[in-house]
Amino acid sequence: MLAGGKRAVERHTVVNKKLLVRDRLKKIMDKDSPFLELSKTAGLGMDYGNFPGAGIVTGIGWVNGVACMMLANDATMTGGTYFPITVTKYIRAQEISESLHIPAIFLVDSGGVFLPLQAQCFPDKKQGGTIFYRQAIASSKGIPQIAIVGGSCHAGGAYIPTMADEAIIVDRIGTLFLGGPPLVKAATGEIVSEEELGGASMHCRVSGCMDYFSGNEEEALSSCRDIVASLNIPSEEISKDISVQLPLFPSSDLTALSGVEERDRSTTLEIIARIVDGSRFHEFKPLFGANLVTGFAFLDGQLIGILGHHGALTSADALKGCHFLFLCDLRGIPVIFLHNSPLDRQTSADSHPEDLGIALKDKAKMAATVSNMQVPKIAVTVGACLEDDCYTMCGPGFQPWLNFAWPLACLSMKQDTEDFKRWKSEMKDFNVEAGNLDFDFPVGSAFHASCNTLIDGVILPEHTRKVLSLSLSVIRQGQETIKRKQVTTSAVLRIVETVTSKTTHVQAGHPTLTPDRKTHLDELIRNDRRLTPDK
Repeated sequence: MLAGGKRAVERHTVVNKKLLVRDRLKKIMDKDSPFLELSKTAGLGMDYGNFPGAGIVTGIGWVNGVACMMLANDATMTGGTYFPITVTKYIRAQEISESLHIPAIFLVDSGGVFLPLQAQCFPDKKQGGTIFYRQAIASSKGIPQIAIVGGSCHAGGAYIPTMADEAIIVDRIGTLFLGGPPLVKAATGEIVSEEELGGASMHCRVSGCMDYFSGNEEEALSSCRDIVASLNIPSEEISKDISVQLPLFPSSDLTALSGVEERDRSTTLEIIARIVDGSRFHEFKPLFGANLVTGFAFLDGQLIGILGHHGALTSADALKGCHFLFLCDLRGIPVIFLHNSPLDRQTSADSHPEDLGIALKDKAKMAATVSNMQVPKIAVTVGACLEDDCYTMCGPGFQPWLNFAWPLACLSMKQDTEDFKRWKSEMKDFNVEAGNLDFDFPVGSAFHASCNTLIDGVILPEHTRKVLSLSLSVIRQGQETIKRKQVTTSAVLRIVETVTSKTTHVQAGHPTLTPDRKTHLDELIRNDRRLTPDK
């Protein structure tokens, strides 16, 4: 159905070089996936005209074997703008997504509300802002909200991706702002381009409103499929696709990486590539928060979230960490923290006190998020865990379920690490397995922390994957046991068989025995040698 007509389709595909809405859906869904389209005739016969499909395509399709609700703007219909019937159709799709508890995927390409009818789009309970309200409610119920900005996303519609759990934007095609360049010029006199005001680079690098930067639509749709694979929603197709694979790079490389003095983002990614299945890592917000790497991966078939830092956390890093940890907690995904603080932590000389205060506030938020997470948390110090990184990155005081460190690691609340640096140079040839304990381990070293039970052990770098795999296995077993446990209101009650072959439950504590009951117990003791004291 060419809802907007041939001229609109030509402008959309040839001039704007964008995929049609149904082509987008085909590329995001599994091959040969059925598509249960909803409300196809919505928008016909309205008082204000005929608008086929109401300018939006909604329906249920399968992505990586997971049933998802698709809500996709048709930009060939008056630029994808919203009519009152569009809002009604949109909200109905959200209601179905919520009642079925299936993820919602928003393909955003809209100029906002159709201005001549805007008065009919906002006042009622089931119009306008209800879309954003339902996004928030669904997310709080653990129903994933995913958005792709593949065109205009202006005015009130800009709230859809910014209120999503995860959002993708296409470079040079997607734009996001409340008021466009003409409005900015009219209000302030400033001349600014759409890219400068709300382009992909700005929102991924500066504002942080978008989580994933995509060079083209195909990359964005593929990224969305990766997000669905990381939702921790069981599906037959996912279980077939994630057969356990060894990392593509040898674990022996980790020994060399453990001795690297200056670590950066690439070093963190190299460590991850030698730990996770198939060296595959779906990074979250890669362009925002430069000192913190976050993302999803599989380890021995178990979906995990990973946070690894390689510098002092900034405000952007902390906000990124909060967002990622909240997603992991919401989806029940275990989290691995890779500690890697720089030994020489320096505050920039041109940092303003206000900026430092904002960073402190945001790092406090991250520390609070770490404290209140319910999912398993495992920490591995691969380099150092210093100062307030011990808080934000789940150091010993924040009770990780298991906590390990590499031999040359440093854990300290002090910035003065000169003693550790000297000791570290002596330790490079130290053989952990030989059990040489002649060293005087300085405060802050991994061995000192292990000796004082601040961590759960020192592990060889090449054993990291094996140790994490065993840890996850043990945690998984414990969680299954908890699921099977029936809720009780007291301790285990001992059961005593009486001489009348009836069962008597002796209550916890010291109950008063009735004469009849006391007689039964005395007779039982006399007739059972196991209960008679030795003479």
